[in-house]
Amino acid sequence: MDVQAYFEEWSRLPGETVRMAISTGHERVRATLERIIRGPTKEDSDGVSRSFGVPIPGVDVTVVGVEQPTAIGSYAELPLGGVFGPSFALHFWFYSSVPSWGDPQTLVAAISDEGESFVLAIRKSELVVSVRGQPRELGLTVQPLLWYSAVLSVESHRDKSEVLVHIKQVKGLPGSAAVRHARAVLDGAAPRFDKLLLATRAISPIGSALDCFNGKIDSPVFFDRALVEEECPALHAEARENARLVWSFAEDFRSRDIREVAGRAPNGTIRNGAERAVTGRNWTGLEDSFVAAPEQYGAIYFHSDEMLDSGWKYNLSFGLPKDLKSGVYAVRLEAGGRADLYPLFVRPTDEGADVLFIAPTNTYLAYANDHFAASDMSAIMGHERVVSEDEAFINAHPEFGLSCYDRHQDGSPVRYSSRRRPLLNVRPHYPNWLTGSFRHFAVDLFFLAWLERLPHSYHVVTDEEVHARGSELLSKYNVVVTGSHPEYWTNKALTTLEDYALGGGRILYLGGNGFYWVTSIDPDRPWIVEVRRGNTGVRAWDAPAGERNHVHTGEPGGLWRYRGRGPNMLVGVGFATEGFSKAKGYKRAAASYEPQFKAFFDGVSEDVIGEEGYILGGAAGDECDRYDLALGSPAQATILASATGFGPEYLMVPEDLPTPMPNSDGPNRPDKVRADMVYLPIAGGGEIFSVGSIGFVGAMAWSGFKNSTARLLDNVLAEFVAGTNAARAKVETQPSSEAG
Repeated sequence: MDVQAYFEEWSRLPGETVRMAISTGHERVRATLERIIRGPTKEDSDGVSRSFGVPIPGVDVTVVGVEQPTAIGSYAELPLGGVFGPSFALHFWFYSSVPSWGDPQTLVAAISDEGESFVLAIRKSELVVSVRGQPRELGLTVQPLLWYSAVLSVESHRDKSEVLVHIKQVKGLPGSAAVRHARAVLDGAAPRFDKLLLATRAISPIGSALDCFNGKIDSPVFFDRALVEEECPALHAEARENARLVWSFAEDFRSRDIREVAGRAPNGTIRNGAERAVTGRNWTGLEDSFVAAPEQYGAIYFHSDEMLDSGWKYNLSFGLPKDLKSGVYAVRLEAGGRADLYPLFVRPTDEGADVLFIAPTNTYLAYANDHFAASDMSAIMGHERVVSEDEAFINAHPEFGLSCYDRHQDGSPVRYSSRRRPLLNVRPHYPNWLTGSFRHFAVDLFFLAWLERLPHSYHVVTDEEVHARGSELLSKYNVVVTGSHPEYWTNKALTTLEDYALGGGRILYLGGNGFYWVTSIDPDRPWIVEVRRGNTGVRAWDAPAGERNHVHTGEPGGLWRYRGRGPNMLVGVGFATEGFSKAKGYKRAAASYEPQFKAFFDGVSEDVIGEEGYILGGAAGDECDRYDLALGSPAQATILASATGFGPEYLMVPEDLPTPMPNSDGPNRPDKVRADMVYLPIAGGGEIFSVGSIGFVGAMAWSGFKNSTARLLDNVLAEFVAGTNAARAKVETQPSSEAG
């Protein structure tokens, strides 16, 4: 992977300009464009980027190669509105997540164009002060995950600087030394300065934080004079009336700006990410949201490994042909005898077609550059764990950022993901070690191959467009088709899909574990998604106490199920099990043989369908959904087929098992560990067909779509496009007895 790249915007209209940022050590990079019309094969997983479709004439551009570095580490800049020093003082609160690290972690620094003036940092759990680059250990130790109030005062003379650091533990049960102080005398006066830095000693030439702090900083104030020890207790008690500059962190949580309350200095700025709407030093636990108690959320969380935008220059641009069809395309980048493919979504100029395929790009972003390959999940796998070179590359290169399934180096959760960085696992040929084949974007290409072989017209849009455009977009299409794993949906997009169904629209939910996690999109930077998980569900981390609410919308995060909008209520089925051993076929229910479903099963002679497939060897596998009246599945739905008999690797999901119990797996709990295929009629002419499995599309694509699974879906889509649901609507349908 010696060429890395990303798009400024990965969804474009015909005729618009595509811009890419490319980094490589090669002298030249050639870019061409192709329309993707097939899914991946086993041969594609060898790392050689074969063609996935049809070359597009007129797009052939060569650019000069250049290596572009990425800035890492979040911090804040606070301009002071003037030059200050050499005597001064600061008060703030801090919460260090990993104070024991050997490398310095800067709490606060003062700088000017001439360089560094002073620094207060933590190293090996001890506070260290530096003036003019002279470090001095203070003998003041701090513990992890505790809030401290800190006063730093510098009294400068012509030949020396007298430093006072006064700290108090303000959370938890302190020992005998809750309040401590230390003094130091360093040579020379502190240089004058005009800016404070939070969480970094300095900013590297490429914009990285140097000696970055991991943890929270809350509400600093600045004094243009030194303080004496007797003044410190009042500051610890939050009496700060005489400060010259006061910055407010407990407001405008979405913003990257930090307001100076007195109006004496310009706004400060948060760089390279950092998290707001996190609990501060005064959080009581009586409220669980920054919306209800904003004054208790006056902290910012900084991380040394944070990165939301690579910030590279866009050094490739080309225009899309004006007559380009909507679909999924790939920009092919060739250099040094190798090639790689980067997906580009082209939406229609003239909207309206038989079918609208919604690419689940929020899911792609949530998993983007995940580090699952560094973990051991063999207990729920039925095949050998083989980590590809591509996945090993992700683990070796932290500069490409993290996924919403990762933790930062300090152990705190990653709650944001961005598409303005190389997305190494969002490529047509990217293999997946969990399934032993493919997952997510690569698997969703099977849907394109399926639609390409059918007579129906289709367009492609992304999750982001559904969120932005709403019903005005979906209303122009007869049928909406989801991807294999539409797990991350916003409130607006869910409402749009529900309104579409209520308005007579038809939905093919052809995946599993859909509509699961509450997701939001940054309205100012729509290339960023936010996921704040709750404390249940299949999850990579728990939400920290008091930090479930999304900063971009204020809404509670976690599962849609606990917001009263679970997937069962929307598409008839909801997440039931996860496993990565042998997938199963679906056994048809008696209802599937009834006359009203004859058109669906025309030409399908098998009683069990989907016993073969490209994903775990069958139609029902990976993550599966079931019909459940208790979870809101509509009573008028009909279960057409079900998959049971899963191996012990398939377990009940945590939200279905409040009390952990043995044998909560496929062999012992087929009532819960199952996948259901459901038809759901809706008053007004709407219809939903749900398959409840991520692996289903792999069975559709099996043997060139010449199988009963594909025949079934061909029939259902044809019926939905034609709108011939009158016969089915006349029948009063009830769920079969197999619902459990």
